Amino acid sequence: MQVANLINSRALENLEVRGSDYPPPKEKLRMAQFVNYVQMAALATTFGGEFLFKTVLCMETPDIVKSLSSNKVTSFMGVWFVGNVVASNLLSTGAFEIWKGKHLVWSTIKQGRMPSGDDIVREFQRLGVEFQAIQVQEKVHPNPNRR
Repeated sequence: MQVANLINSRALENLEVRGSDYPPPKEKLRMAQFVNYVQMAALATTFGGEFLFKTVLCMETPDIVKSLSSNKVTSFMGVWFVGNVVASNLLSTGAFEIWKGKHLVWSTIKQGRMPSGDDIVREFQRLGVEFQAIQVQEKVHPNPNRR
């Protein structure tokens, strides 16, 4: 939003500013999907694991399943939280890309850092976009003894 405000308030031409998601690599997308499947399996085990082992599989219920089942609310919250944090981190690209038409103006992936306002203005100027100069007013001190 700050970038949009900077561009819209200072650019001398009308530029469209819109945000969109930068797609994560396919490997990370698959890993995040796998984490979600494991998360759903853990939640299903929390709520139906004892039934599954005793009735369907006719086996003794493993201790981990008993522990999950005996603490359903805590298990649910833990599985949900951890699964979502892991999946979110896998899908986060850290990308902040600025384009003007087909020209890449700024890329955090290539630069390794977020741009400053000066970086954005400078890179747009390289593409021929003109910006209004910012006028800095000198501070007036109320103390007349100050020189």
